[in-house]
Amino acid sequence: MSAIVKTAIAGELVRLTREVPAPTGALGYGRDLSCTDDVTDDLAEVDPFSYQGIAEAVIRRLTCPRGGLPDDPDYGLDLRAYCNRGVTLDELRLLEAQIVGELGKDDRIDGSTVVVSVGGEGYRTLTVAVTIVPADPALVDFTLTLAVTDRAVILEALNLAAAT
Repeated sequence: MSAIVKTAIAGELVRLTREVPAPTGALGYGRDLSCTDDVTDDLAEVDPFSYQGIAEAVIRRLTCPRGGLPDDPDYGLDLRAYCNRGVTLDELRLLEAQIVGELGKDDRIDGSTVVVSVGGEGYRTLTVAVTIVPADPALVDFTLTLAVTDRAVILEALNLAAAT
């Protein structure tokens, strides 16, 4: 998108008037449609502070190419780009650190740890195990296991950790 178009959009956004009240609650999040790559057939909603809401946000963040959101050019890390190529152990550790950094941009996440492993013939898949420490003290830590191919990121497991 060119700078001229971005400037024109910004100018038009200033003229808009809010038709609905601003979201309330912690961090200004309201409700969200339940989705990772597309909305559900019934347009189901999910609480953005729930385990499912945070997990879906993580998947969207890890499937969006950097610069893919016009209003947030620093959003996203598309894991699918790391499939079907040989990687060294150092590159996997760097990818783990990049994922932790990307997830740290979400206000709902207080911390995370990530382990990435390669599988499949010809390095076709990645397995990404993520432990999330939610910022909301009412939520316990939870883990996500993602299977990543060059075509999709699939949530294999969502597990709540034992309360400590």
